Parts: sequence; C-alpha cells; structure tokens
Amino acid sequence: KHLANAVHFMAADAAGTHVFVCITETDQVYFFSFDAQTGKLTPGNPASIDAAKISPRHLALDPKGPYAYAVGEAGNAVAAFHYDVGAGTLTQPVVTPAGKLGSHIAVDPAGRFVLAGFRSGGGLYAYAIQGDGSIKMASEASGANPYDFAIDPAGKFVVVGGGGNLQTYSLDDAGKLTAVGSAQKIPSGEASVVVVDVP
Repeated sequence: KHLANAVHFMAADAAGTHVFVCITETDQVYFFSFDAQTGKLTPGNPASIDAAKISPRHLALDPKGPYAYAVGEAGNAVAAFHYDVGAGTLTQPVVTPAGKLGSHIAVDPAGRFVLAGFRSGGGLYAYAIQGDGSIKMASEASGANPYDFAIDPAGKFVVVGGGGNLQTYSLDDAGKLTAVGSAQKIPSGEASVVVVDVP
C-alpha cells in the first residue's frame, strides 16, 4: 500500500523548509525537506522515526523551542520529541500518559502549553511545557468532546468543536481551562475549527 494513501496529517515548520507526515498505520512520523523554488520534496535522513507506539494522528511544533508533540490513536499518551531544526528531523520520543483516541494537538503561540484532545472520554488536556521540552499536566476540560480545536492568536482562548457543539474555553497563565459562555449547536457532531486574526 502506498504511504500517500495512509497519510492522516501533515505539518510544516515555520520557515517552510521541512514537512512532517503522520502515518497511523506504520506508527511513524516521516520527514521531508521542501524546496520553495521548485516545490520538490526530498526524504529526510533518516526518513522517519518510530512514534513510541501511539499511532500518530496529529503533530504540533513548538514555536519557541526545539520540540514537537504528537497525539495518536493508540498508546493513550502524548509523545514529545526533540526537533533538530537544521536537519528537519525528530528524535528522542518521550511519552506522557493521556486519554484515549487522540484527535488533535497544538502548542499555544507563546510556547507555554501543549493542548491535546481525546475522543474517548471527551477530554481536552492542557500540559505545561518544561525547560527540557517534557510536559506536565496543568488542567483538563472534561466533556469537551474535542474532534478538533484551535487556539486564538493571542493564546488566551481555545475553541473546541465536537459532539454537535462549539465551545470556547479560556486558557490562563497557569494552564487552567475554563468554559466561557454556553455551547453553540452545530449541524454535525464533528467539526474542523480555525481561529483567524482579522485586522
């Protein structure tokens, strides 16, 4: 089976020079360099890394440090990686116990917190990023049913979609998630969420 048929998620670095591809079926994150002039993708060296048996679904890069984080459909964990910015590769995965059936993961714009959503149990978790890139639980919003979520550009709010609802949560400086207002009904139980900064 071609890997292209099994791709679940792709992420690019801030410079637009490296691309990371999550494949749940192989339990791997694959690396590619990207040539912005030609559009050519070149496999990394090494070409991939084992994702510590979490079957990686989504991946997020830390905007402030050399780290990346992945959530998966197995393993009940979040995997933290060291990110080699020059080579565009990930190494040294370390897992932190979490919920089941990961849906999405993101790092807040200031690089303080990792947010991870889990479909089984419906929890949205906030983890504080430590100095070495490891993560420590800060809070949980139970019942959030996060199929997808997005952090606003200021890093103060998280909009969560899932379970037929859209719900906003505030994210304070301690990493505490608090529901804001009432949930808004949406036509589908699943939703993709994007928050944009409109000038």
